[in-house]
Amino acid sequence: MDIKDYIVLQTLITERSISKTAKLMNMSQPGVTLRLNKMRNELKDQILVRNGHNMEVTARAHAILSTLQQINQEFAAILPNLQQFDPYKTPAQFTIHIIEIGYAIVAERLINEIQRYNKNHVVSLQVFQSIYNREYVHQFDQADVIIGFYETLSNFGIKVITKDSFVLAYDRYPLPQKALDYETYINLPHVVHSINSEDNLFIQTYLGIPDPRNIKLRCAMIDRIISLLKDRYVATLPLNYALYKGLNVTPLPFETAKVPVTLAYPKHLEHNVQNIWLRELCERICLECINEI
Repeated sequence: MDIKDYIVLQTLITERSISKTAKLMNMSQPGVTLRLNKMRNELKDQILVRNGHNMEVTARAHAILSTLQQINQEFAAILPNLQQFDPYKTPAQFTIHIIEIGYAIVAERLINEIQRYNKNHVVSLQVFQSIYNREYVHQFDQADVIIGFYETLSNFGIKVITKDSFVLAYDRYPLPQKALDYETYINLPHVVHSINSEDNLFIQTYLGIPDPRNIKLRCAMIDRIISLLKDRYVATLPLNYALYKGLNVTPLPFETAKVPVTLAYPKHLEHNVQNIWLRELCERICLECINEI
């Protein structure tokens, strides 16, 4: 089968009508019928069968449909490579989903850099909260890139840009001069950026459920807790974010894994030249901003 056969086959399975397929494909009905018969022979399956006045799709055709959709996505992603994308001359629209911490550190420079190439570029910036760093509660379907803490994400390629550490952060709270021990840590008055313990992987992994800390305040938006710390509270945060916010930091009294700062992109856009340009730009800006902290 050639590429047009695949497109005809997908349209037939979707529309369940030779006449509709012919109209959509700008073909004659006999031409579609000839291709259908050819594919039936090659696939050894009827694909469409008549049931009264209706055409029904066979079980095998249903199974073929998801594969065809993936082929079409990959083919659509390869097509731009046959054309030239010039970020200086080709106005484009970019949809960037970015975690709240990343927004605070890199968003302004990232937008300015994209529009420095071409003032007609349009950026759609979607910010999601740290406690919702979960695929199932956020709609990533239209994202060109996702800047977050993901290590796995369905149907996305993921690159770790850098890794960060958890630290105890505070503003003017009078911490003891000696190194923190576990008992001191959990008894400090904490602000946490989660509504409940079940939402927070840090708690689940290192402290257990229920959270043993002396929690005085919960706030869903991490950027809002900074102004609340003053001389009353402490917070456990990623190191670079705490330093960016001008907070004092001290090591935690236990070992934790590094926090991965990741860049995700739809797998079907892996070879798309426009998406490759955007990914490289996002990675460069993220690293520049982190290295300047």
